[in-house]
Amino acid sequence: MASTLRMLSILAALLYFSGTTAACPGELRVVVVVILATDQHEKIDPRLTEIAAEVKKREPTLTGFEFARMINQPVKVGQRETVKLIEDKTLTVTLEKGPDADDKVRLTVRPPTLGEITYTCKTDKYLPIVTRHITKDKSRLIVAVMVKSGSTK
Repeated sequence: MASTLRMLSILAALLYFSGTTAACPGELRVVVVVILATDQHEKIDPRLTEIAAEVKKREPTLTGFEFARMINQPVKVGQRETVKLIEDKTLTVTLEKGPDADDKVRLTVRPPTLGEITYTCKTDKYLPIVTRHITKDKSRLIVAVMVKSGSTK
């Protein structure tokens, strides 16, 4: 649990320093961070140091971690978004239920090589997902998904 919280805090810091996730009051946005991990080199993007350490505990052969891109787009309850990740791979995200009194949302995501995942979490919190997809350059695809709230709570 503590390791997941560390990963989430690092990703939140990425968003804070990138300045790309501002949402208007009442607006919801889906934010997807695309990470590529590899055993071909040992370079780790400084923004991903803690994530790399946590992933390496379960996947010790992964030694290099690259921040590939961040996608940030508006989403409405009931709306399905398809996000282009890398190569021809996509992630489908559906906001099933908007923020409740506790600022929780329900999402259904379908990452490459995995089935549908439905979960509930607070807005502004990431769910990191290590997929089984291997890119042409032999990197493992990792995605982190979050709903960003424009609320002023």
